[in-house]
Amino acid sequence: MYEQDPLFDLPSPARRVPKLAAASGKPRYTKVSLRRRVLCDDCVTAVHVLGVAVAPLPMPVRWRRTHAGESTLLCLVHKIERLENET
Repeated sequence: MYEQDPLFDLPSPARRVPKLAAASGKPRYTKVSLRRRVLCDDCVTAVHVLGVAVAPLPMPVRWRRTHAGESTLLCLVHKIERLENET
């Protein structure tokens, strides 16, 4: 019925897949918003070490710190502490 036009018989170009960026030695901080109340890992550790009567109340999570494949959930206070210690 219709003749094939030789211009349209060209193979489609291969799709280029971008390479992932190499992991730097620095930790990555991501802001999180959780539906349920989740407590900061460092705050909870302090409660276990110091005891319930001495340690301050654990704070809710606002940041996720990812470094070398491990994630840590942090409140704002502990995020600032970690950033000061890393620099």
